[in-house]
Amino acid sequence: MVVGSRDRDGLSLPQGKSPDELPSDGFNATRFGYTSPMDITLPDGVGLIGVAMIVATYGLSQTGRMAIDKPAYPAINAVGAVLILISLYFRPNPASIVIEVFWLAISLTGMARTLLKSKPRGESGVADVSGPSGRTG
Repeated sequence: MVVGSRDRDGLSLPQGKSPDELPSDGFNATRFGYTSPMDITLPDGVGLIGVAMIVATYGLSQTGRMAIDKPAYPAINAVGAVLILISLYFRPNPASIVIEVFWLAISLTGMARTLLKSKPRGESGVADVSGPSGRTG
């Protein structure tokens, strides 16, 4: 997690430092305790694992190696979205947060649908009152 503010070039400033203290040579800025926005932190790594999960499930589904009508597909997508949201908590990006919330909601809906669809008939807990033709009455 980056603590402090950012200067005009996007470098994060250590707490208590001002942009005026930033060396003019951006390359040497890291020697003075400044970090680049591209430094990978633990939350970034968690988010990248989430991205890998979502991309892998999509790739597998598109190549016919993963069935999208099974609970694993939306479950892996949901976990991937949660991992990305965790990383976005530490490095927020409003547009990415919005799409991941929708991705999670859609994945959870898909997971519920596949779980309900895969439940064998007669196990719903409701008494079967239909006759042999499947019609009541």
